[in-house]
Amino acid sequence: MKPTLIFLLVVFTAGCHGVLSISDEVQINNTSPECGNNTLETGEVCDGTDLGANTCLTEGYHGGVLACSDTCILVRSGCTLNEQCGNAVIDPDESCDGTDLDGATCQTIGYMGGVLSCGTNCQFNFDECLVSETCGNGMREFGEQCDGDDLNNLSCEAEGYYGGTLTCNDDCILDYSSCDAAGKCGNAVIESDYETCDGADLAGESCESLGYHDGDLTCDQGCQYVLDECEWYGACGDGTLQLAYEECEGTNLLGESCESLGYHGGTLACGNCQFDTSDCEANGMCGDTVINTTYETCDGTNIDGLSCETLGFQVDPVFCDDSCQLDLSECKTQWRQVSMGQGFGCGIREGGTLWCWGQNNRYQLGIGNTQTQYSPVQVGISTDWTLVTAGFEHACALNTGGTVFCWGENSMGQLGTGGNTDRQTPTAVLGGNAYTNVSAGWYHTCAVKTDSTLWCWGSNQQSQTGQFYLIAEITEPEQVDNDSYWSTVHCGAYFTLARTNSNGLYCFGQNSSGQCGVGGTTAEIQHPEPVFSPVPWAVVAGGNDHSCGIGTNGTLWCWGENNQGQLGTGSHLDRDTPVQVGSATDWMAITAGTSYSCAINGATALYCWGDNSSGNLGTGDYLDVTLPTPVGTSTGWESVDGDFNATCTIEHNGSMSCFGTNSSGQLGIGTTSPQTSPVRVITP
Repeated sequence: MKPTLIFLLVVFTAGCHGVLSISDEVQINNTSPECGNNTLETGEVCDGTDLGANTCLTEGYHGGVLACSDTCILVRSGCTLNEQCGNAVIDPDESCDGTDLDGATCQTIGYMGGVLSCGTNCQFNFDECLVSETCGNGMREFGEQCDGDDLNNLSCEAEGYYGGTLTCNDDCILDYSSCDAAGKCGNAVIESDYETCDGADLAGESCESLGYHDGDLTCDQGCQYVLDECEWYGACGDGTLQLAYEECEGTNLLGESCESLGYHGGTLACGNCQFDTSDCEANGMCGDTVINTTYETCDGTNIDGLSCETLGFQVDPVFCDDSCQLDLSECKTQWRQVSMGQGFGCGIREGGTLWCWGQNNRYQLGIGNTQTQYSPVQVGISTDWTLVTAGFEHACALNTGGTVFCWGENSMGQLGTGGNTDRQTPTAVLGGNAYTNVSAGWYHTCAVKTDSTLWCWGSNQQSQTGQFYLIAEITEPEQVDNDSYWSTVHCGAYFTLARTNSNGLYCFGQNSSGQCGVGGTTAEIQHPEPVFSPVPWAVVAGGNDHSCGIGTNGTLWCWGENNQGQLGTGSHLDRDTPVQVGSATDWMAITAGTSYSCAINGATALYCWGDNSSGNLGTGDYLDVTLPTPVGTSTGWESVDGDFNATCTIEHNGSMSCFGTNSSGQLGIGTTSPQTSPVRVITP
């Protein structure tokens, strides 16, 4: 911007031509009658709103509002100065500062010569600059940039501006004010019709905002973006896949597909150089918590309400693996049947596998050694077992082929293998493969064949095998009488109960406490005699010196020794014939232990009564009871077996819990600690 100068003529006598001295401190006070018509006329500096080309900047200020007085004199009170003026550094809005003139001279500005200085407002002081006397004659002469219409063939465009009209002012200096209004490259103002940038002003743009991935955007001398560094990083759509920024480019998916990204199907597309998985998502993926049943059985925590139990296993949690398939590794096959012996137990699980645990001094676990086991271990590898029964220190099991196998102690021939050699693993009983039921007493074993004949072997010292009383032991199966109407057999300690196909009940063997229920206490009964039967029998169990049974009408009956309340009658009176226990008619399962009994009713609740010296009643204490007493408040029990003061019961979900004495690990819970309430058996 060029300051407008007002001249005071001083005549020098030192030559033919005078020289003009310039001063911006003197204003012409035009009091012409024309002042106030808002038209700048000859002799006026300003008039109303017409300030000519004057601004605060042309007046040497840094900004503000210049005004005109009523007497047509410039009013500079609204102009402002930069507070940094005087720091010897040319700051924005300053032409100079102190002695720093930014390389300017009177000549570079357009004067003939003279001395250029910096005013106290940090604007050029032209007082000592000289102007030719002939300015205004219409002829551009030495020292003049222009004169009148002679602009030296220059124009705004020729000077780099985008438009405007270049004129010559009264001092014969080019007036660029109209050019400045049109703008030019390098003025730090972006002329949007011509420029994308100007100097450091990039209009807020960057390589990224222009669609490139990275780089530094700069401005060239023509006020246009320099994209070289931006282009080096690339942009989406340039046909080149920049892996640092792009997943894809056009049709180039880098070999990926919906499936490779973990989706189950669909068509992968590319949008804005990123994968468009909308079609993939319609098919789902593992990990989206939605189960796509075509491909998944679960997804994350969504297991569709399934559990080990609903899938036919014990009551355990089920998990979902990383491939959205159910992880059943924690699901354990259900227990189907259990039988307790002296210090050990055996059971059969879903799938027909056989397991035993506890004391093993006579190979009663059937695992080929005498190592005690505190949790269940599998017996062999067979998967066709259907029933297992535990005696004192031996056990027997029946497979689907109808063969009975026995193992453990054989001092009385109770294994039925011929001779008295103990067996370390299950060994087939002599007599073929036509058995349907088997039961072990303390030292004897009995079984029923498919032809409904009854066979027994082992100790006969109390006639418990149904043979002639002078025969002390039988080492292989012998038929009991010649009858063929037997359905099931149930051995007590030294006596045997056998149920007929018509639900009748017979007993033979020891009867000193009336445990046979035939009336009277004859020491032993050599051949099957009918039990006094007030009802047809559905389920029967033999204990040490007492027996219990459930009628087909759901009533519960017990008989025999009652010294510890094992008959459940509320007294200690022995009974030599069946006596009803309570009045309920919904009993389903019964077991007779050493001197106690347990049963399950129609509500699947478990009750026990009798001797509780080892906590074997599961009532949480060691108190004997003479009436059926609930075992906790849980329901869902399906079967129960107890002997030698250790009791195990199976729930409807196939889980097994045990309680009572545990000195040999016979509860299968991994320790030897006794339990007075049911504790779940550790299942491998």
